[in-house]
Amino acid sequence: MNRAAIAVVGAVIVGVIVLSAVFSAREEPVEQVQPSDSEVTILEGYSPAVPAAARPPKPEKQERVEPEKKPEKPEPAPVSEIEKPPPSNARTLQFQAAMKLVRDGKKFEARAVLTRLLLDVRNETARKPVKEALDKLNKELVFSPMRTPDSVEHIVRPGDNLWDIARTYKTSVGLIQRINRKSSDVVRKGERLKILKGAFSVLIHKSAFRLTVFLNGHYICEYPIGIGRYDKTPEGTFEIEKKVKNPSWTDPKSGVLIKYGDPRNIIGTHWIGFKETGQFFGYGIHGTKDPSTIGKAVSNGCIRLRNGQVAELFDMLSAGDKVTIRE
Repeated sequence: MNRAAIAVVGAVIVGVIVLSAVFSAREEPVEQVQPSDSEVTILEGYSPAVPAAARPPKPEKQERVEPEKKPEKPEPAPVSEIEKPPPSNARTLQFQAAMKLVRDGKKFEARAVLTRLLLDVRNETARKPVKEALDKLNKELVFSPMRTPDSVEHIVRPGDNLWDIARTYKTSVGLIQRINRKSSDVVRKGERLKILKGAFSVLIHKSAFRLTVFLNGHYICEYPIGIGRYDKTPEGTFEIEKKVKNPSWTDPKSGVLIKYGDPRNIIGTHWIGFKETGQFFGYGIHGTKDPSTIGKAVSNGCIRLRNGQVAELFDMLSAGDKVTIRE
């Protein structure tokens, strides 16, 4: 063969090889790699449902130094989602605020804060420091001649006596004496007497065996009590109608009237009777000849106190004052 023939044969052979490689490449399937869900998330948030082949090519990342970010503060939660502070924490803050008022000389204002706090607290251990603070305040605000916003001053005039003064101010001789620390009922011309103004009220909690006295809604004092057996003490609001010192007592079983001083008379030194209602009659507050019954449910339905304490209550309460009894 001459050189021209050899060149033609070589070109044909090369063409065959190239065509064979092209057809071979078309017949082999191309493996499609599907990104995982986590990879899709990283890829700028593309949806996994979009085929990878349809996506635009990912631009090459250019390295750059990101500025250091400070941790962001969380957005404040809506008011409705914010948990209220535990009640004990709130009460602690109230108590501290009241003590600051006392230190600042604002004792009357402190008593108002402590009264609200006392009514809010049910636990006896938590109530104790509040009650002690109130009792200490009231030694000055109530049971002393110290002038307060809920008192007036009466200057004794010629011819005055404690009974007339008590009637004028709708209070009792005993309370005027207690407040002004008088050991007798004698008054002198020009003497200045502190008289409490406003209405007393009583709140009784049977389950706690407790009677609390208020003046114009402010705490005055508190006494332990005895109540009726078998839940005989009624609940509701009652009105003071009658007060009797050294009372007689009618035995409900026999109907016999037993005079004061008779060992069979169980109601002690004072009787504070409630006004009868359509449902309840014969109920009231009284003393006892047996102090061991205080804190127990043993009476026929009345509220009983120790004799010395019912005498104090007797001096504070007047006809028309309200007594609320709760479970």
